[in-house]
Amino acid sequence: MKTVIWQCAVLFADPENDWMWTKEKLMGLPALVRVLLTLGRAGIRAVHFPGSAARLKSELEYWQDKKDLPQLNWWNRQDTTAAFTNSPLLGVRGGILFEPQLIHRFEQAIQSDQVEKACSTGSAALPILLSLSFEKAKRGLDINKSFDKFCLEVEGPAFEIPADVFCRHLQELRGPERERELLLTVGKPTDRWHVTWVRRWTFPGLRLLAQLGLTPNQVSWTGFMVGILACVLIAQGTYWRGVLGALLLYGSWVLDCMDGTLARLTFSESPLGHRLDTMLGHLTNLLTFGAVIWAVYGDESAWKAAAYGFFVLGSLIMAHSVAQAQKNRRSATTRKAGFEKIQGFLDKINHRDYAVWIFLFALMGGLKFFLWGSIIGIQVYWMMHLGLVYLQHGEPQAS
Repeated sequence: MKTVIWQCAVLFADPENDWMWTKEKLMGLPALVRVLLTLGRAGIRAVHFPGSAARLKSELEYWQDKKDLPQLNWWNRQDTTAAFTNSPLLGVRGGILFEPQLIHRFEQAIQSDQVEKACSTGSAALPILLSLSFEKAKRGLDINKSFDKFCLEVEGPAFEIPADVFCRHLQELRGPERERELLLTVGKPTDRWHVTWVRRWTFPGLRLLAQLGLTPNQVSWTGFMVGILACVLIAQGTYWRGVLGALLLYGSWVLDCMDGTLARLTFSESPLGHRLDTMLGHLTNLLTFGAVIWAVYGDESAWKAAAYGFFVLGSLIMAHSVAQAQKNRRSATTRKAGFEKIQGFLDKINHRDYAVWIFLFALMGGLKFFLWGSIIGIQVYWMMHLGLVYLQHGEPQAS
């Protein structure tokens, strides 16, 4: 975590709608928690709230126990010594989402251009950040001064926020097509382009799920049930049922993408949810390949299908075991250079988006070719992981 010139920040109400924006399920309180996490990652150790935010105290203290948030203080005129230090304070407009990079850019502008506030770019420039002296902030909060009134006292040029820095007003994100930009805050390095595309395409559904109060675990179970129905249809071996089953399997994978994204957007991740998602994903994998094997060889011979099933499903279990062993070794030992690209490739293909390929092969009536391609791919996958166990890692890391 980089140290900045501000040790503390004051988070003001949004002048347009006070703290009412925090009531929304997807872009309300979770967005506020995201702002606090951003401030912490930028080096802010404590965040002070004005008296108008007092009703949020219990909810934010709940999140502080679950997340690594900065220290939270609530403005109290009778206890000014506990609320501030003598160092400068960073004033932050409420209702804005931004990345830690913005604070570091603002700090550089202060040191080089002698500015005191940061504004959005354009004719309707909106003040976002403000550097406040300790005395000015204390006097202003004593009379409940708003963020905009503080900004009006600052003369001279402002730092214009560059276009390459993510900074959006929540009202702007709620507009058509813009709300998907919230997904930029929850992406993972291993996401491939089509996974990102699916998340953008399903965002209206994510918003609806959040508004209905459905949990990520409920989405996980729904996706699993859809996957079971898909496997039943695929196993029957007819063309159209295979295509319909493959389409449902793709829908199950889409729900699998949605549950994790919903958890990260609403900060409802949990170890139990992670274990459930992983367990249901593995079960779906085994059921899917079992269904494909039966669809291809079930009419020929039950013994033949059983033999293929034993080999393929055993290979899947072997691949998972070796990959898990390599992951554990990766965290316990130093990593040798030169294998990053191979590791990145293996991390990116370790997803259930093979459902897309099953659908394409089902359309062409070629599930047998998918099965044989998968058999070869699974063997190569676990052998590459096994190779990395012995080649990528060196001495155990110091504790």
